[in-house]
Amino acid sequence: MTTPATASSLREATSPEALTRARRRLLTAHPDPTRANTPMSGSLTDEQVRLLAASDWVHPRITALDANTLTTADTITRALLAESVRETLVRRLAAERPHGTYDDTRAGHDAFSRGVVDDYDHGNHHLARATIRSADPGLVTRAALSALGLPDTDTTIIDELAQASDTNPIASVLADAALLDLDRYATGRGLRYSRVETALMLAAPSDQCLADAIYRLFRVECGWRRLGLLR
Repeated sequence: MTTPATASSLREATSPEALTRARRRLLTAHPDPTRANTPMSGSLTDEQVRLLAASDWVHPRITALDANTLTTADTITRALLAESVRETLVRRLAAERPHGTYDDTRAGHDAFSRGVVDDYDHGNHHLARATIRSADPGLVTRAALSALGLPDTDTTIIDELAQASDTNPIASVLADAALLDLDRYATGRGLRYSRVETALMLAAPSDQCLADAIYRLFRVECGWRRLGLLR
């Protein structure tokens, strides 16, 4: 895990470059922002998207990302900040992911399933599947920031920004990051393990080995069963 930041971990999300990238991504979701009745995503209206797409658009100047900034920000600025913070968290999540048998892509998850079948003759043919339950958003945010090595002081800002869009672009990133410690434990012990979002699989050479792995992984080490996050 990285060392917790001493300054605001979200400062980079307010830079002109980050906000410009956020603007580009928001407009990419609206192929023709000059046209009326363009399908909207999030909380931006047709008119707001057209304003964002204007040739004379200038990025907002934000000196600090705090509660006062969010209270006074207009809808476009809040959408830009939500997308920019999402990008910041995604990059940090990518840097923190463990390496090994874990592959967080859908293709990697499918390859894991095929690998278990292909490896049947070598004994790893006992498979367990689990689904991670939705948890209280505050709990998820705190767990995610801890796993990413970010300070708790960012919790309020991130929770507020997560509500800046109807599609909640930050929530899925936080949910993924909240499970990093689970991933680290599994891959650090060489378990045959794969997780994509809330879908998780484990493979072992015997029922007993699989039961031991499940017990250690979910009950003893990470406590996900105790927290009510696993079914």
